[in-house]
Amino acid sequence: MSDCCLVTQASVWPAVQREANQLVEEFMLLANMSVAKIVADAFPERALLRRHPPPDERKIGDILQMAEDLVSSTGPKS
Repeated sequence: MSDCCLVTQASVWPAVQREANQLVEEFMLLANMSVAKIVADAFPERALLRRHPPPDERKIGDILQMAEDLVSSTGPKS
C-alpha cells in the first residue's frame, strides 16, 4: 500500500515513498532471494522455502474503492 494513503482517525494524506526506501527494499529482497538459493542448493532435501502467492485482485480493488470512498467523503481540502 505504499502507493496509497496513510489513514488515521484524524486525517488522510499521501504516503511518501522515498527513492532511498525503495532502494533498501530492493536490496533486502535480493539478499533474501540470494540466501534462499544458497540454502536450497546446500540442503535441497531439507530447505523449507516460502513463496508468496500473487496479490488477490478482488482485495486490491476493494481497498482501492475504500480509499476512494474515504477521500471523496472528506471532500476537497482548501
